[in-house]
Amino acid sequence: RASPEQLTESLHSTAGLSKNSAALLGRVYRQRSALLLSSRQLSSLLSVGRLVSFDWKVSLATESSECNRLNAPSVLVAFRVALPSGLVASHSAELTVKEFEELADKVAEMTAVLETL
Repeated sequence: RASPEQLTESLHSTAGLSKNSAALLGRVYRQRSALLLSSRQLSSLLSVGRLVSFDWKVSLATESSECNRLNAPSVLVAFRVALPSGLVASHSAELTVKEFEELADKVAEMTAVLETL
């Protein structure tokens, strides 16, 4: 972990902050560094797990005990997530076609963002 002095110097020389601004941030860092989490602790807190599998299939319900005419397609999704604890959780949902398309768009957006990291 960087010392407050190293942080101050780096902020001034690399980030281009004024000496006063860098010094202020260095003082705050010195005062609050005990409260800062290690990267491992922070990673553990922010981790939402890792996608292990994702399966989907289209379903068409033609009728049910409550409705004689459905003819509404839906998409059944099932996915498994490896949690930070090591356990694997299974989830499933039934989505309308529109909801599934929105999900696919969001996943494409997230993929594009992750590729920039």
